[in-house]
Order: sequence, then structure tokens, then C-alpha cells
Amino acid sequence: MTSPQNVTAHLLDTPSCVDAAITTPCATGDADWHEPYFYCVWSGTVGQPPAVTGPSAASARSVVKGGVDFGVQVEVPCPLPDHHDVKGVVRHPMTGYTENVLELSIHHFVPQDADDVFNKSAVAVPYVGVHRGNTILVDVMWPPPPMPPGAPPPPEPPANTVGTSNFEFKTSFVLLGKTVTCDSVAKPTGTSTQCNNFRVNGVVGFRNGYSCDNVWSSYGMGGGADANAFCRYLFGSSQASHWSYFTCGSSTTRSQFSGSSWGSDVNDNGYIQHIQCKL
Repeated sequence: MTSPQNVTAHLLDTPSCVDAAITTPCATGDADWHEPYFYCVWSGTVGQPPAVTGPSAASARSVVKGGVDFGVQVEVPCPLPDHHDVKGVVRHPMTGYTENVLELSIHHFVPQDADDVFNKSAVAVPYVGVHRGNTILVDVMWPPPPMPPGAPPPPEPPANTVGTSNFEFKTSFVLLGKTVTCDSVAKPTGTSTQCNNFRVNGVVGFRNGYSCDNVWSSYGMGGGADANAFCRYLFGSSQASHWSYFTCGSSTTRSQFSGSSWGSDVNDNGYIQHIQCKL
């Protein structure tokens, strides 16, 4: 008979404790009448040391059914080991092999002196019964295996990486074979970058193709003077746009950009002096 906490072992041919020697396995009419000297030894199949619970006393009770006396039954209650001890019995520490089977054996141990120990003097009560009738299956909750480490996130591309959302102007860098220089750079917002006194291979400013006013504008120039296309290429995003300072000077060579490449230099008096690219 089993319960979530205990197994009951039935002993055969067990004398009464009334006139038995203290070292003799015996039974009482009540478990409180006699010192408990029975131990329940729980063994596994993987060669680990067993877990021991107890001591418990053996108690005798009459079995009467339908007015018929069937005799005396001797029982020893065997508490199950705690969960930690069960795991230590059923799992091999080196191989990890696990078999969730516990085999019960009953031992009687009465220490005779201060040096007497269970492993030395305990007497096993032989098991007689059906094959593996003294075994139980146990549910053991094992922790889930650790998750494999995930791949580290890719490193953030450094600032000034063309074609990424974190592009930032530098005072000098090479773009598509031409050297872009800025007298100074700024970051007006977290998603914008600005080049002041913009030059390409020494040529001052983009041809603005629009106005000689001294004004900041987001005018969407077309043709070979497309500052929006230039910012989209730098950020690698069709959402990028420009905000630039339009000014005038003498008619001289100005740079151009269209689509994803430099255009041919042309003469113009209107040009972009400062260019801000933003997302």
C-alpha cells in the first residue's frame, strides 16, 4: 500500500517484542510501546549510495474480515526520502544516466555501543515476494537543461559607416572615390548629421540649382543636384532627406550627386554651403 509520502512494508514471521531480545526484530501491539529500530533503505540501479529513512517501529494488528480472524499482520511504515535524496540515488553523477526506480529493503539496527554504526551492524530483513514487488517508480523533477547561449548581437557599425542609420559626417572621408571635407561637423538631433562648408575634392559646395538666397531650405532639387539622393545614400534609407543652407557666390565649379553616384561637376553661382542629412 502506498501513499504520496509513505510505503508500508509487511513483515513475515516476526515475534512479539514482549519477550524478545532487544537485538531481535520484533513487533508490538502499538508502535509507541517499543523503541523504533527498523530502517527503510532505498536503493537505486545506478550504483549510488542508498537513502535511509527511519527509524520506525513494527506494529502488529489483527486482520479480521467478515467475522473471520485471518491472523496478525506486522507492518513497518517507510517514509519516502526527500526529493533531493531521491535525485542522488537515481541519477549517476558522471554519466547523467537516470532510472526513476527505488528498491526498498528493511534493516534492523540497535546500536550496542558508542562506536556501533548502521553501515556496520544493521541486519537486513530478507525480502520474500513477487519479483520487483519491493520497488516503486518515482517522479523526479529535474531542472530544465540550460539554454544554449544565444548568438551575440551584431556589433553596431561605427559612426560614419555609409549606408547605415548611424552615419555621421566626419571632417574628411572618402565617398565613392571622392574626398568629402567639412570645416566642422555637428549633430543637431539624434537622427541628423551636419557638414559645414561642404567640399568635394576641394570643390566648394553642391550646385543647388534653385536659389541664390541665403536661406536654410529642404527644397527637393532634381537632376544632377539632388541633395536628398545624397542623404539617402549616406543613411541607406529612402526616408532620409536634407536641410541645407542655400547661398551664392561667383559662378564656379560645383559638385553634383544623383541617384547613388556623383554627377559631373558644373559651373553655377548658387550652391549648398552647409548640408544637414536627417532621418
